[in-house]
Amino acid sequence: MSTVLGEDQYDASIILHEPWTDFLTFMSDVGPYPDQNWIFTRIDKNKGFTPANCKWVTHSQASILANKRNQTISSAPQQGNEPASK
Repeated sequence: MSTVLGEDQYDASIILHEPWTDFLTFMSDVGPYPDQNWIFTRIDKNKGFTPANCKWVTHSQASILANKRNQTISSAPQQGNEPASK
């Protein structure tokens, strides 16, 4: 289930890598903003903002990641839609 949040809200269940609360540490770890063709994103939206789960990607790469996530979600059996056992 996804939650729609307003601009000034955040999902408290999303974990932020504690050292990244210091901006200089964050910048040292992730590097500068490459340019307007790149975004900083989480690879797995079910995991937090951690070095192993975040990276700079182009907008087209972000679309590919999103499509893969959507395909995974849509191919998973929905509750109550499991195949009948024989």
